[in-house]
Amino acid sequence: MAKNIFITGGTGKIRSFLINDLAAKGYYLTLLSRTHLPHSPNPQIRYVKGDLLEASSFGEYLVGVDTIVHMAAITHTNNTNQYYQVN
Repeated sequence: MAKNIFITGGTGKIRSFLINDLAAKGYYLTLLSRTHLPHSPNPQIRYVKGDLLEASSFGEYLVGVDTIVHMAAITHTNNTNQYYQVN
């Protein structure tokens, strides 16, 4: 049985390497994006819109998920509160 994986930072730079490999191995992926929902021709990959800091915006997509991969990050900020909330 294929696993369902939820990935934060679904449209970030690093994700393209990971999602192509996981989909090729038969995983079903749900990718969270705050701003942009690209179309995926692969039926194993779907993009959903939501804000990482508002669980109600993506909570419904966690039903049936086996693994969460957190790839959303803030790397350059002076706002330490926001840095710890996201990372």
